[in-house]
Amino acid sequence: MDETALIFLAGLFLVGWLVGMPIMLLVTYVRASRIRELVARLDQLEKLVRHPAAVTAEPKVAEIAPLVEAIAVEEVPLSPAETRRPAIPPATVPPAPRLATDSLSHEAASWELFIGRQALGWLAVVVLLFATAFFLRYAFENQWIGPIGRVTLGIAAGLSLVAAGRRYLLRGWRVFSQMLVAAGVVLLYLSTYSAFGFYHLLPQRAAGLFLFLVVAESMLLALRYESPAIALMGVLGGLLTPLLMHSVHDQYASLFLYLMVLNVGVVGLLMLRAWPVIGTASLMGTQALFWLWYGANYHPEKLVWAIAFQAALYLLDLGHTLLVGVRAGRRATPEELARFLANAVFGFSAAYVLLNEDYHVWLGSLAVTVAAVYALATRVLLTSRKPDERLMVASLAVASGFIALAFSLQAGAPWVALGWAAEAGLLWWFGLRIESLYLRGLSAVFAAMTVVRVLAFDTPQFVRAPFIPVLNRYALPALLAVACLLLALAAARRFAAGLRNEERVLTAIAAVACVLLVWWIISVDIYGYFAAQQMQRSGEYAGQRLAQMSLSAWWATYAAVILAIGFRTRLSLLRWTALGLFAITIGKVFLLDMEGLDEIYRIVAFFVLAVLLGAAAWAYQRNQPDRPTGRPTEE
Repeated sequence: MDETALIFLAGLFLVGWLVGMPIMLLVTYVRASRIRELVARLDQLEKLVRHPAAVTAEPKVAEIAPLVEAIAVEEVPLSPAETRRPAIPPATVPPAPRLATDSLSHEAASWELFIGRQALGWLAVVVLLFATAFFLRYAFENQWIGPIGRVTLGIAAGLSLVAAGRRYLLRGWRVFSQMLVAAGVVLLYLSTYSAFGFYHLLPQRAAGLFLFLVVAESMLLALRYESPAIALMGVLGGLLTPLLMHSVHDQYASLFLYLMVLNVGVVGLLMLRAWPVIGTASLMGTQALFWLWYGANYHPEKLVWAIAFQAALYLLDLGHTLLVGVRAGRRATPEELARFLANAVFGFSAAYVLLNEDYHVWLGSLAVTVAAVYALATRVLLTSRKPDERLMVASLAVASGFIALAFSLQAGAPWVALGWAAEAGLLWWFGLRIESLYLRGLSAVFAAMTVVRVLAFDTPQFVRAPFIPVLNRYALPALLAVACLLLALAAARRFAAGLRNEERVLTAIAAVACVLLVWWIISVDIYGYFAAQQMQRSGEYAGQRLAQMSLSAWWATYAAVILAIGFRTRLSLLRWTALGLFAITIGKVFLLDMEGLDEIYRIVAFFVLAVLLGAAAWAYQRNQPDRPTGRPTEE
C-alpha cells in the first residue's frame, strides 16, 4: 500500500472519529439517563409492593401508569378473534406526575431522533455525492469501463434511489424517502453533466434537453413530496457537480448552459412555492462558479459567452421578482428583497469587469439604461392590483443608485456631486409628495454623499492654476449642487406638517450644513485665486496677503448676509449661524491678520469687520426678534 493510500485512510479515520465520537457520547448519555429513570420507577413500584398498608383503598393508577409505559416496548397486534370481542371502555386515568428528569430525558431523546433520523441521513446524501463523483473520475482515469457505461450506471443508480424513495413514502417513511429521492436527484445531476461536460457524449443541443428534463424532474419531485429539503439538496448538488467533475479543458459553453438550465428550474419552482434559501443559494452559487471560472480560464475571446450568460441570469432573476410582485399579489420577503438588490449588483459588476478595459466609454450609458429598466419596473409595480411598497422603493432605490453611478462613470469628477445633489432633491420632493419615508431617507443618503464628495474629494483635487473666480471647474458645480439641496429644503416648508419631529431636526441641520458649505466653497475659491496669481507672477505679487484680507472680508460679509436672511425669514437658526461665522471671523482677524498682514491690509480687514459688526448690532436693535409683535416670531 503506497503512501497516498495510507494518508487517505488516516484522513478517513480521523473524519469518522470526529463525526462519530460526539454522536456515540450523546447516545450513551441518553441511554444512561433513561436507565436511571427506569431504575427509579422500579424502586418506587417495589416500595408499593412491600408496604401494602400504605396503599389506599383506591389503586394508585397514576403512579403505576408511567412504569407500564416505560416497560412497554411495542404494541402487539390482536388476533381476528380478539378484534370481534366487545371493546371495554378504558378507565379514566389521571395524568402521571412528571419527574424532574423527564424534560431532560425528553430533550435528549429528541436530539437523538434528530441525529439518527435526519442528520445522519442527509450527511449520507452528501457523502454519496462526493463518493460518486470521485468514483466517476477514478473510473475515467483508470479506464475501468467506457464513458457510456459509467454514465449509464450513474443514471440507473439515481433512478433506483428515486424509485426506492417513492416506495418508502407509501410506507409512511416520509423523511427517509426524501433522503433517498435527494440522493437520486444528485446522482442524475452528476451523470447528466458528466455525459456532455466531461465525457463529451452528447452535443450541446441534446445536452440542453437532457438537463432540462433532469432539472424539471428534481423540481417536480420536490413539489410532489412538498419538501424544500429535496429542492435545496438538488440545487446544492447541481452547483457542486461542475466542481467535482472539473475537466482539464475549459468547457465554458457547457458550464454556462448547465448553470442557466439549473437557474431556470429554480425560478420555475419558486413561482409555485415561496420556499426560502433556495433562490439565494442558486444565485450566490452560480455567481461563485462564474467568478471561479473567470479567474482561471477567462480570455477576451470568451467575452460574448460571458456577457450573454450574465445578462440572461440577470434578466431571469429580475423577471421572477417582478412576476411575483405583479401576478402573485403577495409582499416580497426580506430574502427576496435582498436577492433583488444582489442581482442588480452582481449583474452590473460583471458587466463592468468584462467591459471596462475595451468599452469604458459605454459604461455610463449602460448604467443609465439599467436605471431606466428599474424605473420602468417601479412603474409596473405601481400599477399592479396590490402594489408592494417595499419592492417599489427597492426598485426605485436601485434606479437612483445607477443614475448616481452613471455620473461617476461618465461625468468629470467635479460634476459628480451636482448629479448626486439633483438626484437627492428629486427624491426628496417626490418622497414629500407621496408621503414616502423610504424615499426621503434615500434622498438624505444622496445628500450626505454630495457633501462628502465636495469636501473630501473635490476640494483636495482643486488645481491652483489661473482661473476665473466662481466660474471654474471646482466652484461652479459645487455651488450648483448646494443650490439643489437648498431648493429641496425650501420645498420641505410646504410639507412641514407631514414631517416627523426627527426629520424636522435633520432638515434644520441640513440647512445649516448647506450655509456653511457655500461659505467653505467660496473661501477655497478666493484663496485659490490669489494663490494662483502669486504663483504666476513668481512672488512679485502680494497674493498671500490679499488672500488673507479677502477671506476676512468675505467671511464678515457672508455672515451679515445670512443674518439679514435670518431676520427676513424670522428663523433663529440662521441668525445663530451668522453669529457663529462672525465669531470665526473675529478670531481670524485678531489671531492671524494682526500679525500676518501689512499695515494697509490689516486696516482694511479691521475696518470691514467693524462696519459689518456695527450693521449687525443695528439690525438686532431695529428688529428685536424676542419682542412680541402679535404674530409668531419663529417659523
